[in-house]
Amino acid sequence: MVKVCLICKKEQSQANPGLSFHKFPNSPVIQKKWLCRACETTSVTINNKVICSNHFTDDDYLNKAGGQRRRLHQEAIPSRNLPPAWTICHEIVNNIVAGALLKTADAVVEIYNGEQWNNEMIENAGKRSVDDDSADVRPKKKIKLSQTEWLCESDFKDPNKWLMVKQLIDSKNNTIENLRRSNNYYKNKVSNCRKLVKTLKDNRWITDAGEEFIQRLPPGVKAMVNAILKRRTFTTFPEELKNFALSIHSYSPNAYEFLRTSFLKILPHPSTLRSWLKSIHQEPGISSESIATVIRLIQKSEEEGKKLVFNLTRDEMSIKKKIEWDGRRYIGYVDLGMADADNDSDDAPYATYALVYMLTYVNNYFKIPIAYYLTNSLSGQQNAEILKYTLNECFANGICICNITFDGAASNISMVQNLGANIYDTLDTASFVYLNKYKTYTTLDACHMIKLIRNCLASTDIIDANNKIISWRYIRALVDLQDREKIQVNFYNEKMKVFLAAQVLSESVARALEFCEVDLEFPEFEGSAGTSRFCVIINDCFGIMNSKNLFNKKLEKKGITVENLENLRTKVNVYIQYIAG
Repeated sequence: MVKVCLICKKEQSQANPGLSFHKFPNSPVIQKKWLCRACETTSVTINNKVICSNHFTDDDYLNKAGGQRRRLHQEAIPSRNLPPAWTICHEIVNNIVAGALLKTADAVVEIYNGEQWNNEMIENAGKRSVDDDSADVRPKKKIKLSQTEWLCESDFKDPNKWLMVKQLIDSKNNTIENLRRSNNYYKNKVSNCRKLVKTLKDNRWITDAGEEFIQRLPPGVKAMVNAILKRRTFTTFPEELKNFALSIHSYSPNAYEFLRTSFLKILPHPSTLRSWLKSIHQEPGISSESIATVIRLIQKSEEEGKKLVFNLTRDEMSIKKKIEWDGRRYIGYVDLGMADADNDSDDAPYATYALVYMLTYVNNYFKIPIAYYLTNSLSGQQNAEILKYTLNECFANGICICNITFDGAASNISMVQNLGANIYDTLDTASFVYLNKYKTYTTLDACHMIKLIRNCLASTDIIDANNKIISWRYIRALVDLQDREKIQVNFYNEKMKVFLAAQVLSESVARALEFCEVDLEFPEFEGSAGTSRFCVIINDCFGIMNSKNLFNKKLEKKGITVENLENLRTKVNVYIQYIAG
């Protein structure tokens, strides 16, 4: 890289063989003096900047000119062949009288040598100037650095220097004016939602209805609008924006990413949201954070005159046997959330299941897990005790639970029987009264039950009330016939997928069996009418238990309402008689 002098712009080349180039010293004070002599601001980056030997005297060097490398003293300062601007400033200081110098010391002295002089030094300098040449003393003047009238042409021996100073001051005045305008712009800029509404209203760009709508925006949306208007980034996100981001991300991560990209990435990154959620302390047992969240939602709904009703869902998930140290204790053993549980013994059982309880709003769109336990094959009585403990916590905090949903495992059926419910009898006996005042119904999970029915049909032939056979061989024959359609009835490798069971026991399979037996008259489908009717009834039962769309045209798949309740009750009674027969 070619070295270029910062002052005279001479380059290191064969054309200048006698020049030596010197880097800026390490001392900040000396650096400032070098920059001042070069008429550069102190904000200039000094990396790779050099000054040549034309601007130093022989006394500035440790060694004289010769064959060896020349080195400067630590306090050497350029003093020769300095730029015209430095000469002008030097002449200004020498020509201005002591009284004027005292009033402009803060401005002139900084230009003079890059140092801050005290008043005594300035006064002495002024006296020396007057004593040296008393004949040239001019009348005292009031000086304003913001105007060009503070100096006149007669203060300079060379008219060209006067023009240079005048241009310099005009340039600084223009800079000051531009900064003033920029400052006024930012003062008048729309910086928050309230100013935005006022600006739109003043310019008649918005109606009264639009103003009222903007004023009623949720706090999270207002916080996002304010952040966009200010074009700022956060070191700490406002609480309203944090809650808004967590709510949107919990409903749909894809929608949150789209929203974040659309609004200049004002919203926090998903990894930030995950770090917030990881900060929640969650041990096995009932989550106090989840209960507190549900209580806040209940209180908010009560203020709006609405009562929230909940469904409690419980399910066991298989987990891998593994013991880990979390920094405080070993985890991976059976843990029912008891504070006095001792899992440090060698014979403590390993956890093989995670039992999770989740609350789902019946009359709202939200669900939240409230408890989990690490278990290892619990009996019906043990499950009943855990359920009682969870129900006690919910009812004590004003959480109204109208139904409990669980899968069809034998231990779960024994659990509700211990609480007083009998799911094998009518609807009235499939409920229990808890604490003598809370009537709670029990429901088997439809998704789990349809898989159990499919598995039972695959292993056992059934005879219905009309002595018609219900057999898996008809479905297998249908698969052989429609191999190209690749119907997923070979479920043994994927027993846990609900949609495969729903596809097998569906109305389309029933219609295909009927078509092959009646219309095509294939011999392998002879007698499949019982299996066809079984598929239709199980499909309708699953549709009723899994219904949630109020606009579905089919009665069995339409959401349960007051209008269709009686019709559904009639159909359900027919299905009960069929299954019982």
